[in-house]
Amino acid sequence: MEDIFDQLMERDENKSDDLNSDNENNGPSDDKEEKKRTIKVERRVINKRPTLDVMRLTGSRGIPAIEEMSKNVILKGKGQEREDLARIMIFLHYWTHRLYPKMTFEDCIEKIENLGKKRPTQAYLTKMRLGIIDDTDSTAAADDMPSLELTKSKQPSLTDEQKQRIMKNRMIAQARRTARMQGSNRQSADPRV
Repeated sequence: MEDIFDQLMERDENKSDDLNSDNENNGPSDDKEEKKRTIKVERRVINKRPTLDVMRLTGSRGIPAIEEMSKNVILKGKGQEREDLARIMIFLHYWTHRLYPKMTFEDCIEKIENLGKKRPTQAYLTKMRLGIIDDTDSTAAADDMPSLELTKSKQPSLTDEQKQRIMKNRMIAQARRTARMQGSNRQSADPRV
């Protein structure tokens, strides 16, 4: 180990000696020539390739496509679990390749697991489960990119009973508020306190 270190040190010394001898022979004009010799390397602008991120995962080819594509998967049921599992795995392999073709199946599943821990993905899944996001959004399917407007809020219809409860609770809250205000006015007006 020490021999290798000694050899490397000798090489460095030899290189520095060669550089010093060149500088002594050529004089001060050598610095100007070195500056002229330096060429600026121009960097090419390369288009970034798309990455598997939250936007792609929640896009039209991502999670929403699973429901649409899974309609074609036919499962046999009890007693045929192994074949059903094989069909599901083939379906998932096809879906991941369609989502991001440059990754292998294992790498893609690993990346999707990591993206599933991200807050935007969890929020998207929650909204999707609650029905706030429409999976068959024509604008997202048309341009194959996720739409910026992820939420299409649906106003829940209230029954008459719910409306009456809301009004009753508002009246009770208003009465409590006025009683509290009158109580605080009395305490400020009362000199004993």
